Amino acid sequence: MRYSLRMKFNPSPASPDKKGPRSPRVVLTVFFGVLLVALWAVIGWGIQRSYANAESTARRELSNLSWAFAETVEASVNTLDIALQDLREDWLREPAQFAERVVFKQSRLAKEVVFEAAIIGANGRLQYSSREPQAGPIEMGDRPYFQIHNNRQQDSLFISDPVLGRISNRWSILFTRPLLDPSGRFEGVIVLSVASDYFMRHYETFNFQQDSTSSLMDQHGHVLARWPTPDGQAGGKIGIDPLFAAMDSSGQGWIEKPSAFDQVNRLHQWRKVQGHDLVVVLGFSTQNMFAAQHLQRNVYLLAGVAGSMFLIWFGLIFIKLLHRNELASHALHLNEERWNLALESGELSVWDLNPSTGQVFRLSRSTEIFGHELQETEASADEWASRLHPQDLSRTLELVQACLSGTQSRYATEYRVRATDGSWRWALDRGMVIGRDEAGQALRMIGTLSDITTRRAEQQQLVDNQRFLRTLMDALPSMVGYWRTDMTCSFANLAYQNYFQRSAQALQDVPLKDLLGETIFQKQRHCLEAAMAGHAQMFEIEWPQRDGSMCVFWTQYLPDLASDGQVHGVVSVLTDVSSIKATQNTLARLNRQLLERNDKTKQASQAEAALLANARQDIRSLMNSVINTTGQVLLSHPECPARNELEMLEHSAETLLGVIDELQSFSDIEAGRLNLEVLPFNLVALVEDTAAKLMTSVQQKFLTLKVSVSSAIPVTVLGDLVYLRQILTQLLGNAIKFTEQGAVVLEVALVSLNDKTVKLQFDVRDSGIGIELARQKLVFEPFWQKIDDTGQPPLKPTGTGLGLSVARDLVELMEGQIWVNSCPGQGSTFSFTVKLGVPHSSGPSTGTARLSNPDTDITDVHTALQPSTQGISLDVLLVDDYPLNQTYAAGLLAFMGHRVTVANNGQEAVDWVRQKDFDLVLMDLQMPVMNGLEATRQIRLNETANGRARVRIVAMTAFALQSEVDQCFSAGMDDFVAKPFTPEDLAKQLDLRLDNRQ
Repeated sequence: MRYSLRMKFNPSPASPDKKGPRSPRVVLTVFFGVLLVALWAVIGWGIQRSYANAESTARRELSNLSWAFAETVEASVNTLDIALQDLREDWLREPAQFAERVVFKQSRLAKEVVFEAAIIGANGRLQYSSREPQAGPIEMGDRPYFQIHNNRQQDSLFISDPVLGRISNRWSILFTRPLLDPSGRFEGVIVLSVASDYFMRHYETFNFQQDSTSSLMDQHGHVLARWPTPDGQAGGKIGIDPLFAAMDSSGQGWIEKPSAFDQVNRLHQWRKVQGHDLVVVLGFSTQNMFAAQHLQRNVYLLAGVAGSMFLIWFGLIFIKLLHRNELASHALHLNEERWNLALESGELSVWDLNPSTGQVFRLSRSTEIFGHELQETEASADEWASRLHPQDLSRTLELVQACLSGTQSRYATEYRVRATDGSWRWALDRGMVIGRDEAGQALRMIGTLSDITTRRAEQQQLVDNQRFLRTLMDALPSMVGYWRTDMTCSFANLAYQNYFQRSAQALQDVPLKDLLGETIFQKQRHCLEAAMAGHAQMFEIEWPQRDGSMCVFWTQYLPDLASDGQVHGVVSVLTDVSSIKATQNTLARLNRQLLERNDKTKQASQAEAALLANARQDIRSLMNSVINTTGQVLLSHPECPARNELEMLEHSAETLLGVIDELQSFSDIEAGRLNLEVLPFNLVALVEDTAAKLMTSVQQKFLTLKVSVSSAIPVTVLGDLVYLRQILTQLLGNAIKFTEQGAVVLEVALVSLNDKTVKLQFDVRDSGIGIELARQKLVFEPFWQKIDDTGQPPLKPTGTGLGLSVARDLVELMEGQIWVNSCPGQGSTFSFTVKLGVPHSSGPSTGTARLSNPDTDITDVHTALQPSTQGISLDVLLVDDYPLNQTYAAGLLAFMGHRVTVANNGQEAVDWVRQKDFDLVLMDLQMPVMNGLEATRQIRLNETANGRARVRIVAMTAFALQSEVDQCFSAGMDDFVAKPFTPEDLAKQLDLRLDNRQ
């Protein structure tokens, strides 16, 4: 139903009348002269009016802000005075509880005002301060407010000038009242201290201009507070007489003058604070007030000059008029489009009914209801009635007729309307009579029509959802109920009804206490209260049944929380878990039996692991003997004719140890027994040690081995040193094995670094034979090297075929990835990433740990690292029961220039340490009579009992089990070396001992 809107526009201007012949030059000259005069008159009036409006606006804004500021100050002062009097009564009544009252009052008034309280006795000394007291008595008798109250001998509020507090050491305003006994005798002063800038807090909330100021002064002209705060604010004073002279009867006034603090000319509003001898002052900078007007004035002047020049050109007048006419026509067209768009985008369809003719005018959004476009149509009431649903027609017509006849003045109803496409849509119709004749009959009715089809559908969907939810709740085997905040029932499902044998209506509004009974209710009352406080509760509870048996219920109380966190009620869910509890008891009994069997299996597995570890240690000890003997021969006979054969023997023995490590790691990984350690170690030292141990193979093939560690990597990292060395040894060993000429390069780069972890990328690049693309996918699979394309084993032994597979598994355990890039005949690059920990005190690596050239990342390693003893001879006690190990270690130490004493077991070691002071003890772990751990404990006990210096004890272990290493440190050992150890490993321990001595 539309409201008729008619719009007309005549774009043709009326032509001026011409009376009598006139000279075109004179007419145009007079015409342009009048236009120029009028133009400049308008410009002058506009400039003057702009300045007047700016000043009026500033005055109005200043007046509003000063009033608000005065109201704020008045409220704060009144609040402080009330608090002051309350605290005074508290002090006079119960001085011992005064501190608690001050804290309570401060917390109550924290949002209104922030203050500190103090009590000064009649002798002028500070008796109490809410701040921490200073050392010694504080004399306050010279304060003006103390002297004034002492002289007045009457109860009155005194507001001081800004005071530098002797306790707080900051400027503040003091609000004081005297302490008087019942006879009126002066007993001291109570003081509330408020920071001066507290009264300026409005400055951040009010809309001030730039260079604006606000001040609070007393009746003598002292500045109590000012924003912005000038230098020397405290005690600042200005002449107050011109201020009061400028005030009118309402206690306010205006004055324009330069500021006494910053000499900025401002328009000030002065206003007296009601009920107190205080004055608030707000000022706007006149320069900022009229800044926009200065610009506008220049714009006006430029416009006047441009307009004057424009009017001189006679020929452009008609073009300008025509252009303006076109712009006006276009603006009218845009306005019409905007009007139509506004009507069509509205939410209501407006209709207007003429009862005498039965004509209805519809306007806007009728297409959403009727289904066709009605831009501006007139229809009869019969047409409207014909579209109503038959079931809604009579009811709607009765409402309309009641309004027309005068029974009621308005109506609102919902009915269905048939759209053009034949569908039925729901409409909300509101109508009202806006005029009646003398007989009371309606002259005109207007109303709105809105499409509520979607809303009705949503309401129906809500009803369907509620029905579905009820059906679902009734189908649940658990008892589900909803309890209001007053602990009365709002909903209970069918399970609830069946259990308590009550209908849904009978359970409505029943208190939970009455339903459960006193005993059960009290058992879970604290859970109900916690749920009402917004905390979900879940617990088990036993309910007695009619037959005397106990039934176990798993109970949940879930709070119904609104978006604001308020609890509207509690949902209770009770599930009978009696059968489940019985099953759990049965399962618990079976689990205990199973655990007993698992313990036996675990003990057998541990025994197997210990057996394998011992076997591995025995094999490593035998191989260690071969390696040590060979190494000792090479050191003692540098010119031995069979040196090459001995070096090959040593290299083969070391390779065999690597094979044992690979087999052990592969077995641990397959069995799930491999665990990574997290210990600090030096990454640069690890890289160089690994490279140094491979130098024999490098030199035999006349290759070059290069190592590069990024300087951005921390010096110390956290991780598993042993397994990271195993990965590097495997990749570098393969690169050297498959490279006949050229170089092998190891580069370590930083991928990411944060406070807890560092991610590194290792690249091992060689110039060897390379790998075909088809075989690159298989290199990390077990035994891939053992069979070639023909299905036959290779001609040369290439290891166990497990090295790269083990390396891949170790990398993945370190949260990294490993991959290869290779081209046949051009070499290969094996890359992997690992994630290690970062100690809190670790910094970036400077590359100086063991690099020969710390200023560059690339270091050529051409010779194995040689142990350094720094020219000092040490006394070393070697404790080992294996003769070959004794011979090797003692010969190596003697070769380095040290004095060696040999002990065959731990007891001999304890006896030797009692007799002689040693610089270093190399202690084996597995020995007869007394093992290395017990010997170390005895040595440490003797040192403590006799007050002797602590000797450095280093364990010699084959790394059979990690628990063995842990036991070393627990027993009191300082470090350990792994068998077989190299001269470099031994030299490192000797160097550490030398460093401690120096």
